[in-house]
Amino acid sequence: MAENSLQVGTMLYFEETTNAGEASVYKARIADMFSSHLAVEVPTHDKSGRVRIFEQGQQLKAWFVDKQGNCYVFSTVVIGREKDRIPLLLMTHPHRELHKIQRREFVRVPSQLPLTLHSVKDNEFPSIKALTRNISGGGLAFILKEAPPFESGTNLRFSLELPSSKEDVVSVEGTAQVVRIAPPAEKVDPYQVFLQFSAIEEKERQAIIRYTFRRQLKLGKKFGS
Repeated sequence: MAENSLQVGTMLYFEETTNAGEASVYKARIADMFSSHLAVEVPTHDKSGRVRIFEQGQQLKAWFVDKQGNCYVFSTVVIGREKDRIPLLLMTHPHRELHKIQRREFVRVPSQLPLTLHSVKDNEFPSIKALTRNISGGGLAFILKEAPPFESGTNLRFSLELPSSKEDVVSVEGTAQVVRIAPPAEKVDPYQVFLQFSAIEEKERQAIIRYTFRRQLKLGKKFGS
């Protein structure tokens, strides 16, 4: 069952949106679990480490990635605090309201990010600089003005610069497989290349997922739309 993926020690990520529409991401581990609620450690900002005590009654969007790399999303409400040796926040338990995002269901958002591609085999072709057209936790698409020097099924090494906040940029690296190459519809149109991530650190995949959530908010989209 999906709810069994939620365990003591699981790292949860919370998205908080201000009245101005700006989003911040905080993280906290589950310290204890009960039939009606979760007890989590005091959340800290994903990048700065700043502590954030959510208010009682506050509704939050939360997500986590299990040991198999599956991403689950759910909504929760802060219902109180517990002062033990370590202060804890109490939040409603999602039970069966977890939404599992399959690899193919990762939310894909339009975004232009600097991308560098290399052949897995040395000197098979020169490195390629490009811009992504869209990206998700499972892969990305990019465009090329000229025909790519590889075919569908080719494995590529990639690196891209991923904005993580107003000031920071995170470098994400890994290996991906070319799943489709779409030729230009017109002579002036570019080639479109679609990649599926095949080897990527889970912490970097989570960085991409967090970016896509923030990007959706900026574009005014709802999760899963």
